[in-house]
Amino acid sequence: MTRVWISGASGMVGSAISKELISRYQDWDIKGTSSKKVNLLDQVETKKFVLEFEPEIAILCAARVGGVQSNFMYPASFALENQMMQINTLNALVHAKVKKIVFIGSTCVYPKNSPLPLDTNSLFSGPLEETNKWYAMAKLAMISALDAVNIQYDIEVCSILPPNLYGPNDNFHDQDGHVIPSLLMRAHKAKLEKRKELVVWGTGTPQREVLFVEDLSDAVGLLLETQNVPKILNIGSGEERSIKEIAEAVCQTVGFKGSVHFDQSKPDGILRKPTDNSYMTSLGWSPSYNLEKGLTKTYDWLVANINGLRAKGVMD
Repeated sequence: MTRVWISGASGMVGSAISKELISRYQDWDIKGTSSKKVNLLDQVETKKFVLEFEPEIAILCAARVGGVQSNFMYPASFALENQMMQINTLNALVHAKVKKIVFIGSTCVYPKNSPLPLDTNSLFSGPLEETNKWYAMAKLAMISALDAVNIQYDIEVCSILPPNLYGPNDNFHDQDGHVIPSLLMRAHKAKLEKRKELVVWGTGTPQREVLFVEDLSDAVGLLLETQNVPKILNIGSGEERSIKEIAEAVCQTVGFKGSVHFDQSKPDGILRKPTDNSYMTSLGWSPSYNLEKGLTKTYDWLVANINGLRAKGVMD
């Protein structure tokens, strides 16, 4: 029986991957943990869990994440907490003689002036985009550390770089979340309060490649069946939408009838960052969800879980 550990299993990415792997590999021993079960900021606690479970495969989804505003307000937290979790986890996995590590990163690790579409050869070649550079620096440190672990200990490693993810179990806080979940929550509250306007940061012109989280989890399942996977790869959808188009699609999904106002005093972030998804295409993989279909499923989940989100303070 293959033992698989999924860290960050209570979050959007970790929960989706857990669900996918449990369905796909019914004879595997799959254990997901959250910060409530294993505090990855605690080296002793992390090592104790890993040495007791002895996973053969580790899929690392745990991270401190957030949108532009939270990255701006808490740069040290994003830099330090993510690196502490990563170091503690990787150190424990090396001692437990894990066979394979899959790390969920982000396309934010690419330099801000990278040639498009984003190709892994561009990594480490220039300065990062300012709005999330501390989070990105922590992710780059992990990618480098995984390369070292592969060389010294012959552990198979794969760092996955997805674009803007969204889906059920996301962080829907209207200030701290990423663009799609925060817009969904803000549009939902605007509808309930019968407001006439929804305010969106920036000009609305930047484009984002978006990927529904269940498409990511499907791709991860496929990669676990694939030999000689690259140490770093993109998983993209090929679907770029402007922030304006995303905001309009969110309003359509939620049923908000007011207008959208763009606050141009706020930052846009990087203008475009489409990914080179040729490796996944070569495996015959393609996403099943476009933005409209993914938004519908995400909003249905939000409405069904609104009481729980309110209890967490997300509806304040």
